[in-house]
Amino acid sequence: MFETNTNLAEKLYLKELHIFRIRDKCILLNVRSQEYFELLDSSLEPFLNQLQLSKAAHGKTPIDSSSFLKIKQSELKTLLGILLSTGLVQTEPRVDVKMPAIPKQHNPLIHTLLFNVIHTCNFSCIYCFAEPEVHSVSKMKMSIKTADAAISFLINNSDSEASLGIELFGGEPLLNLPVIKHIVRRVREIDRGRPNPTRFAMPTNGLLLTNEVLDFCDEYGVRVQISMDGPPLIQDRQRRLRNNIDSYDKIIDNVKNHISRHPNGISVRSTIGHGGVHLLDISKHLLTELKFSHLALIEAGGNGKESCTMDDIEEIKKQWVELGEEYIKYAREGKVWPVYPLDRNIERTRTPHKEIEACGAGKGYLTVATDGTLYPCPRFIGRKNFVLGTVFTGLSNPQLRDEFYSNYVDTREDCRKCWARYFCGGKCVALPVDYSGNLKQQPQLTCDLYRRQFEVAMFVNTVLSADGYMLDSGNNTYYNRHKEVEKGMK
Repeated sequence: MFETNTNLAEKLYLKELHIFRIRDKCILLNVRSQEYFELLDSSLEPFLNQLQLSKAAHGKTPIDSSSFLKIKQSELKTLLGILLSTGLVQTEPRVDVKMPAIPKQHNPLIHTLLFNVIHTCNFSCIYCFAEPEVHSVSKMKMSIKTADAAISFLINNSDSEASLGIELFGGEPLLNLPVIKHIVRRVREIDRGRPNPTRFAMPTNGLLLTNEVLDFCDEYGVRVQISMDGPPLIQDRQRRLRNNIDSYDKIIDNVKNHISRHPNGISVRSTIGHGGVHLLDISKHLLTELKFSHLALIEAGGNGKESCTMDDIEEIKKQWVELGEEYIKYAREGKVWPVYPLDRNIERTRTPHKEIEACGAGKGYLTVATDGTLYPCPRFIGRKNFVLGTVFTGLSNPQLRDEFYSNYVDTREDCRKCWARYFCGGKCVALPVDYSGNLKQQPQLTCDLYRRQFEVAMFVNTVLSADGYMLDSGNNTYYNRHKEVEKGMK
């Protein structure tokens, strides 16, 4: 038997939770354990929402007795049964995680170096973050001398046994093809004396992606990713050539040729710019019609002239639910719908695992600008406050690097209040600088989108699990465990 409402309320503390609804699913998340549950009794939803918004939602004070007194004893039993069975209540108040101190020592080794081989482009995308006033120091091509110094810097500051990564970036990197070829060939010579080959990746808008370039990339193992925003109407509005000419027809033959050479291995990145929010149309065109093997949908943020506005983000949040339903449809056919970050978030929310930091920018991942200056990532190029050194003289700003190493979600005030912090780990470290000028103050506009993306992932997993669908990670397919059991019984 349960005790009286008042006595029980004095003994229970609510763990940090998040409750949300998508379509007909009401889902309850235990923030700390990352476990989540479908709330089948919808009559309890308003009450749990009330608890969630109270101070008790953070486990610092007992559950408000007056809240319990507002519901019937029979409803209280049902509610407490849920809370107790799912571990959402405890008998002691939660102790906040202490903010970790800036580490006195960290791993100084680098595993990936991005070469910004050129800072000009043959496109003029409406949302480009590389504004001239921000990046005026880098309006040039990287020289072979700088490239050689960058290669030596990477080798001398990395683990001799590790598999290293090099990203060939721009601008449009293929505008500096001679230096790209020099970098790749030089590093492949060095690879002969190392146990693991270097991984090469290169994004391109596709305009200069000739057979000659593809032959070279295939020969030396350079992974080429296409940047393309969708069908002609969207592509030509957002990604025009420098002379204001439509780009879709100029690149489509090169794109199709690239896909035909690697039918199961070409990824595409689509940037969602202001007013161009058509996620499902973009996805179907790039995946179904052009047959890319994987799509990354990334919203335009930061300081671009046509970056996503608040209205754009709200529309994107709505359309992510539609993307989630499309993923469910594919799963019921036994297939994985390869759309990032949806596919990653679905995997991420399937198994509890705390992410406490974002990307490796400023730590094991660095960027070298065209003039040899070192930055945490390409989004920081031209920002004098974020210079880490040069490839000629080495790293010279250990204090800044310490700041990146200590940039955990529990050190950021905004992140510490967020229910999704252990799913995302803080996301892109450049966005806070774009919006607020520092690493700590999160841009809540984009954070609202990230939170919705994780909610959609939990919604997808909840629907598929209830219907008996399980992911076979080895084969990257879905199967229905109920049907498998039926087969076994025959």
